[in-house]
Amino acid sequence: ALSRIHIEKMFTKFGTVVRLDVKTTGTHQSSRYCFVEMDSIEHAQKAMDILHGRLLLHTKLVVQPAHERTSNTSSTSSSSSTGTNPTR
Repeated sequence: ALSRIHIEKMFTKFGTVVRLDVKTTGTHQSSRYCFVEMDSIEHAQKAMDILHGRLLLHTKLVVQPAHERTSNTSSTSSSSSTGTNPTR
């Protein structure tokens, strides 16, 4: 499984990672998705362009913009955030 460090290293090739939110299961293992916030929209776009569709550990990465929440919560995703979702 990919660790937080692996994911951060993968994205820092394109710019500064401002925030990394790896969704985990109750057993502290990485689940199938995370949110990465980059320091600029340009860096986020470059990461999406290059990483989307790439194979990693026999898994195809899906790197796309995060969608803003529509509920009335104080937490929303920034326009420079990307979400990764490895799929088989």
